[in-house]
Amino acid sequence: MEVVNNPILNILGQVLNVSSRRAGLVASNVANIDTPGYKAQTFDFEGALASITSGSGGLQLARTDSGHLAPKSNTGSFVETEESEAPARQDGNNVDIERELSDLLKSELMFKASLRLIARKIGMLNSAISEGR
Repeated sequence: MEVVNNPILNILGQVLNVSSRRAGLVASNVANIDTPGYKAQTFDFEGALASITSGSGGLQLARTDSGHLAPKSNTGSFVETEESEAPARQDGNNVDIERELSDLLKSELMFKASLRLIARKIGMLNSAISEGR
């Protein structure tokens, strides 16, 4: 088994990237909560996670020569952001702090769960390397 190309660790790493990206968007939205005319940025978090687990997400790379390095799977960097369609206040700003905090909590939970799973997987690999000692 190749440790570097472990599919479980690759998927969990992509989940960390997507969760981090979402947390960054939430931070940007909260930072601009008082900016007139600011439109909250968002992306399809659940869709990005589904894309990761289905293996069909984003740009597909291929090895055309045996001397080429193996392509890495999509890391979530191709997720497109869009303006939230939440209703705007009088000043044109549509940041909803309750929605942002909810999104942040979902991202944090997914991030922490992924980290725990990565730690377990690495622990299993360490055990296999040391032959269970």
